[in-house]
Amino acid sequence: MKGRFVLPIYHIGFLLGGVSLLLFSLGQTGLIGVGVLSLIALFTSAILIVLLVGWFRSAPRQCGGRWWIVAPVVLFIALLLPLILLPPTGRDALIVHLALPKLFLQAGKMLEVPFMSFSYMPMNTDLLYLIPMSLGSETAAKFIHFSFAILTALLIYSYLSEKVGRGYGIIGFFIYLTTPIVVNLSTTAYIDLSLAFYATLALLALLKWREESYSTRWLLYSAVATGLALGAKYSALVVLFIMCISVVYLYSRGTREQGGAVKAALLYLAVALLIFSPWMIRNIALAGNPLYPLAQGLFQAGSGGGGGEGLHITRLSPLLMRKLLYGEDLWYILLIPLRIFWEGQDGSHRYFDGLLNPLYLIFIPLAFVGVKRRDTGMLAFFSIFFLFIAFFTVDIVTRYLLPILPVVVIFVVIGFSNLMANLMAMRRARYLTILFMAGLFAFNGWYMVNLYQKYRPI
Repeated sequence: MKGRFVLPIYHIGFLLGGVSLLLFSLGQTGLIGVGVLSLIALFTSAILIVLLVGWFRSAPRQCGGRWWIVAPVVLFIALLLPLILLPPTGRDALIVHLALPKLFLQAGKMLEVPFMSFSYMPMNTDLLYLIPMSLGSETAAKFIHFSFAILTALLIYSYLSEKVGRGYGIIGFFIYLTTPIVVNLSTTAYIDLSLAFYATLALLALLKWREESYSTRWLLYSAVATGLALGAKYSALVVLFIMCISVVYLYSRGTREQGGAVKAALLYLAVALLIFSPWMIRNIALAGNPLYPLAQGLFQAGSGGGGGEGLHITRLSPLLMRKLLYGEDLWYILLIPLRIFWEGQDGSHRYFDGLLNPLYLIFIPLAFVGVKRRDTGMLAFFSIFFLFIAFFTVDIVTRYLLPILPVVVIFVVIGFSNLMANLMAMRRARYLTILFMAGLFAFNGWYMVNLYQKYRPI
C-alpha cells in the first residue's frame, strides 16, 4: 500500500473513531446537545476537508492520472442515492442503532436501559449518528454508514494497485461496492460496514508492518484499528484474537525472536484494549462485567438483560439450530461457507439474510494458483479462522461475516489477475475470462435493479 494514498484513509478512520470516543465522553458527562454536536460536526468537517484536499492532490499520481475513474464512482453514488434517501425501515436500525441515539439526545446523555441488552454494547458507530439526528435527519445517518463502504473499497483499491496493478485495483474497488450485501447495507443505518472497514484497516496495517521490517508505527496503526473495531461491535473480539496470534507468528518467523514476538503481541493487545477501554469501564460500572452481556459466567452480572446478542451467539449450536429448524443434513450444513454465495436471500434467516455473488467462487481458488504472493497465507488465515469461529458460535447471517468480505474480494481479483496472466497467449480464453468478470458485475447490477423494483424510490 503506497503511503501517500493509503495514509489519509487511516487518518479519516481514526478521526471518525476519535469523534466517536469524544461523543462517548460527552455522553457520560451529560453534554450531548444540539449546540455541542453542531460544533463537533463543524470541527470534524474542517479536518475532513483538509485530509481530502491533501488526498486529492496526491491521487492523480497514485492513480496514474486515471481521473476517469471518478465518473463511474459518481454514477454509482447517484444510483444509490435515491435508496439511501428513503426513510429508515430496517428492524435493527429502528430498535437499536437509531433508537438508542434518539434516547440519548432526548436525555442529553447516554442512558442505561436495563431492559435492552443492546444498550450495554459498544456503540462507536451509533454515536456518530447523533450528529445528523441532532439536526433532525435520521436518513442522513445512512450516509455515515455508506461512507465506511467507500473507505473500505479505497483500501481494497490501494492494496490491489500495489500488488497486481491499478487496473485490477479499480476492479476490486467496484466489486466490493457493488456486492449485493454491501449495496443493501449501504442504504441502512446499521454498523456492519464500519466493523468491516476497521477490521480491514487492522489486517492491511499488519501486513504493512511485516513488509516494513516490523515498524512500530504500523503495528500501532493496526492495534488502534482493532480497538475501534471492538468499539463498533463485539464481533471484533475474534479479530483481536486473530491479530494477536498473527503478531506472534509473523514476528517470530521473520526475526527468530520469540521474546520480541510476545512483547509485540502484548503491546498490540494493550493498545487495542486501551482504545476499547471506555466501553469496558462503562459496563463494569453498570453491570460488573466489561463485556456485558457476554461472558456472564466469568463476571458478577449486575442490572440489565442477558444473552449473547453482541456476538449474536445462540444458546444452541448454530449447526443444531439449522438441523432442528430447517431439517438440513450435516453434509448440507457443512456446505454453508459455499452456499452463502448462491443461496443468499434478503430477509430470510434460513438463507443467510443477505446475498453475495456465486461467480466469486470461480475466481477465489485461482488466487492460490500461479504466482506465490507473500500475503496470501495471512489473508487466508484471517478469513478462514474468522469464518470457523462464526460457523460454530453465531447465527449464520451474511452480514455477520462482513469483516472477511474485503479479503474475499481481494482473492477474486487476484484470481482474475492470475488467470489473465496464465492465458496471455490464448486470446479466446482471455475473452471468456473477461466475459465471466462482466457477468459478475452484471449479477451485482441486477441486484440493484431489483432493489429499485422493491422499494420504488423514484
